[in-house]
Amino acid sequence: MNGKLLKNGGEIMSKHVVETPKLGKIEYTDDDIIYMVSPLLGFDHINDYLLISSPETVPFVMLQSIDDMDISFILADINLFFKDYSPNFSKRELKVLQVKKVEELKLFGIVVIKDKPQNATINLKAPIAINLEKRLAKQIILDDDRWEIKTPLFKSEKVK
Repeated sequence: MNGKLLKNGGEIMSKHVVETPKLGKIEYTDDDIIYMVSPLLGFDHINDYLLISSPETVPFVMLQSIDDMDISFILADINLFFKDYSPNFSKRELKVLQVKKVEELKLFGIVVIKDKPQNATINLKAPIAINLEKRLAKQIILDDDRWEIKTPLFKSEKVK
């Protein structure tokens, strides 16, 4: 798979190359790394990731660990699927991500595909908020009953 790193530009730096089980060979620079200011739940030893887009996976992107090549997550831009998604983040969360308002963040949900793609679910209860400019990210657990962990990605499907 030939993936393209999602970034906001920057100076050319020395390139690193990694080989991943799912994505194959990936080239990146230090400017491409997204730093998790708090590790994802269950992955306390991993802080550095790459956000990878590929024509084969649109509308999904991959969040690939560079600390452990076996760890990657399928993500979806929540607002592509849920136009009414409007979580409330605390001022502290925004400060940690070095933004003043939620609109400065890109919000992704972790997607789980167990059997058929049409049965995929997305985690809206704990979105991954990314400040693409500063390359900072955090999974934010929402204290809001409007959002669920296993939300059907495609509204016509039911999750069991």
